[in-house]
Amino acid sequence: MLKRSLLSLSLIAMTLFGAHAQQLEDKTVLTIGDKAITAGEFMRVYNKNLNLVTDASQREVDNYLDLYIDYKLKVAEAYDMGLDQTEAHQTEYRKYKHKLATTYMNVGEVTDGLMKEAYTRQAEQIHARHILIKVSVDDLPQDTLAAYNKAVKIRQEILDGKRDFETAARLFSADPSAADTGGDLGWFSVFKMVYQFETVAYNTPVGEMSPVFRSQFGYHFMEILGRRPMEQQVTVAHIMISPKADDPNFDAEARINEIYSNIQQGASFEDLARQYSDDKNTAQDGGKLSRFGPGMLNAQNFERAAFGLKNPGDMAKPIQTDFGWHIIKLIERHPRPTYEDLESQLKQKVQQAQRLDYIKSMSKQDLKARYNVTTPDHVVPFFTEFLTDSITKKTWKYTDSLNPAMKTEIFNLNGTSFTYDDFARFIEERQRKSARHSTTYGAAKVFYSEFELSAIRDYFKDNLDLEDEGFANIVQEYKEGLLIFDLMESEIWGKVRKDSTGLEAFYQNQIETYQYKPRVVGLVASTPNKSVAKKVRKALNSGATLEELQAQFNTDDETQVIFSQGTYPEGHRLLPENFKFASGVSKVYNKAGQFTVIRTDELLAPTAIPLDTIRGRVMGDYQAALESSFMEQLKKKFKVNIDQAVLKEIKAQL
Repeated sequence: MLKRSLLSLSLIAMTLFGAHAQQLEDKTVLTIGDKAITAGEFMRVYNKNLNLVTDASQREVDNYLDLYIDYKLKVAEAYDMGLDQTEAHQTEYRKYKHKLATTYMNVGEVTDGLMKEAYTRQAEQIHARHILIKVSVDDLPQDTLAAYNKAVKIRQEILDGKRDFETAARLFSADPSAADTGGDLGWFSVFKMVYQFETVAYNTPVGEMSPVFRSQFGYHFMEILGRRPMEQQVTVAHIMISPKADDPNFDAEARINEIYSNIQQGASFEDLARQYSDDKNTAQDGGKLSRFGPGMLNAQNFERAAFGLKNPGDMAKPIQTDFGWHIIKLIERHPRPTYEDLESQLKQKVQQAQRLDYIKSMSKQDLKARYNVTTPDHVVPFFTEFLTDSITKKTWKYTDSLNPAMKTEIFNLNGTSFTYDDFARFIEERQRKSARHSTTYGAAKVFYSEFELSAIRDYFKDNLDLEDEGFANIVQEYKEGLLIFDLMESEIWGKVRKDSTGLEAFYQNQIETYQYKPRVVGLVASTPNKSVAKKVRKALNSGATLEELQAQFNTDDETQVIFSQGTYPEGHRLLPENFKFASGVSKVYNKAGQFTVIRTDELLAPTAIPLDTIRGRVMGDYQAALESSFMEQLKKKFKVNIDQAVLKEIKAQL
């Protein structure tokens, strides 16, 4: 009895709590002008964005509410200005809505399966050769059958020993490279070939020949010549020296060789990266790059040098890429990443290229079933006759819209009818963007498949916000963000770009903010050898020129000292942290084993930085000032009321 009573009390408490939570969500916590905002809407946005707020103080509900009010004030002003009614806004909003709706289609299981399949394949490379018998999507069924039979015949002749594969590839294959390679494709892995080809390659054992199969290019068969594990991912650091557009006398190769020589003498790779590397994204971290595997960088010789390093600490000799000259040091060789490590990357790749066609075909089947759409067999034959040869030149004109036959219904989506007329208009528009078709049959077949998918998908995307509350919330947030962007462009950003007089006045009014730091014009000498640094200092004190210093301390075979000449502001990475600005030759500074001497030829006092030099920075400050003034105007225009009692309940629940 006691147990039953406790259970009843528990159920009552849960019911009351649920009812209270529901009541709170429906209460109005905030009004801006005549727009009421419920506690439920505010709490949803707060919880969603909580992890994106980096300032801990703004995670407090009161502080976040201030940000939220500013956001909603801008939205209110955008609606008041009618920005939501512009053609540009509506086009952009529909484009985003359709793009987001794609992720809601029932393709999750298909995508997950393709991702796991790609991950498994990614562990291995395939060496294969193939023969292609070309077939076009425009070919008539009898021509397609003839191409298939030709491929089957050649394959069987090779299996029977009547033909050599390499010779047959040179004679019959439509692959442009076959004449030179005998059909040999070399080594490849996942995502490097069209999906159908890749799938057959991974499913065929070494030494065996695949069946004949179809891809977008025609009929293929292949022989698998080998398999090997994929190269491990690595983490490396690099020092990059790039040519300098403003200094044609600067020799990037000579500088990288000087740095390489210094490292060989014991200088710290990491310190030299911080001082000299032109890769600003990695310099402060000692040149360290994010881990990568084969094909992940847009520099094959960089990858080749990196994967050639065997042990942590090994360093490659300087190499050149399109970005400049590099010294590469191996930090770590990694075991194969887990599926979870690659999940987002795999998803992005799977939803591209040929796999996307496969996903689309699966989503099309699901959507057709959802809306009970069947493909009629009368459409393609009718349009094969209806289209003219001008479709092969992409110049077909639809001029028969009054023909009663064009009112024939193809399918119906919840009361929305799609007819021959709709399909004809689709063809007229689509032909300019599609591949060229050589027959009316091929055009009708391909265009109808595209039309059917486009119509069903567009209907789904246009109506999803009426079916799914979560989707509706997301697209509404995007709509508001888009409106705010248009508002700020109209009222702030555009004015900042165009108002040169106002910008100049703002700059002059804030001139004390825009000052150069103290600067030194002179020569910086850096070496890992303290005794050499002392000799450099002595030579500098005796008035040695840069050419004399280079001749004294550096040879073609060895660089003891790296010399840099220029103008350096306070805090420059070539200057020691505790460097004292004074004329003449400095003392020898030691920073992590790197010894530096500076000869100061001229000291430049702080002066105003010309507006043209820092225009971007001043524009940013001017923009912030205008936005602050703009927000004050909005707070006066739209009355803001906060229900403190509801806000207190929200705080208690959050």
